[in-house]
Amino acid sequence: MVYLTLFHGRNDPSINMDGWGYMGPTFAADFISGVYTTVMRLHVGEEHQEILYYDNMLFYDGSWYGDWFISSNHNGKVDLFDKVKALPSLPDNLKPIGEYYDEL
Repeated sequence: MVYLTLFHGRNDPSINMDGWGYMGPTFAADFISGVYTTVMRLHVGEEHQEILYYDNMLFYDGSWYGDWFISSNHNGKVDLFDKVKALPSLPDNLKPIGEYYDEL
């Protein structure tokens, strides 16, 4: 099992960050893969969930994250992934990177 933690969070993707923002969720997976820099896939068994990149940030549950890390151990809370929370209402000037948005 590996763990993906999102951090450097903010509520608005267009703000200039003075600090590191806030910590985000941590998800568990059997393994994690990426497709170019368009999508991060969390694989559990035969299934996978996707978090898309938007303007070089990952979105989840109302927050935008500029950074992430993968670890092999995690002693804190592990969040359940909800694919609905991974799809933002996008402003006109911000589009998903890649072709995967239409498939979700």
